[in-house]
Amino acid sequence: MTHLLRPLKPVLQAARAGNYAVGSFNVANFEMMATVIQVAAELQSPVIVSTSSAEARYLGLEVAAAMARVLAIQYGTPLVLPFDARVSPNDR
Repeated sequence: MTHLLRPLKPVLQAARAGNYAVGSFNVANFEMMATVIQVAAELQSPVIVSTSSAEARYLGLEVAAAMARVLAIQYGTPLVLPFDARVSPNDR
């Protein structure tokens, strides 16, 4: 795991302590994910990037994680990548 992929709890704790919000955006494809991460980088803000269970099945969990990892490195943006708890390993 790259240092740019962060667990949710510490990101939210830092936001609370710093009195700022962290945006959470649901993405359906690479272009949407790239735009969300690029804008977060421009704002120098961490971001939560998620996907629905249907989109996770379409993209594939491994592909979505790889896309997020590459974009986080490209833009230098810390991000949280939670996967919907309703997605089972059989949905991949």
